[in-house]
Amino acid sequence: MLLSHYYLPDDDRNILDAAMVDWIEALDGFSAAQIDAACQRHIRDGRFRPSPARIRELCEQRAAKTGTGDKMALSRSELALLEDTILPTARRWLTIPGLAEHGRKTLEYWGEA
Repeated sequence: MLLSHYYLPDDDRNILDAAMVDWIEALDGFSAAQIDAACQRHIRDGRFRPSPARIRELCEQRAAKTGTGDKMALSRSELALLEDTILPTARRWLTIPGLAEHGRKTLEYWGEA
């Protein structure tokens, strides 16, 4: 619906399909809720037709402001890395005096504290 607010030329169907693939690839890793929030913000604040990069930027800005990780926004490989490597490492760090604070903050960021 976002692009319905802007002029869309009668492009060839192949061009529209290619553009849709660009949007999908640019926003891969973000949840539908994150993308919707970014689109709503652009409708309120944007002056021109958005690019996939602009909506991605808005998604990233919102994620940075929340101060918490969104596991739903991760790709499968990113989630596997988080669950198999990052979180177990952060838990081990809790027992190491020089790393305990970093481990606690990492776990807290991902809602694991």
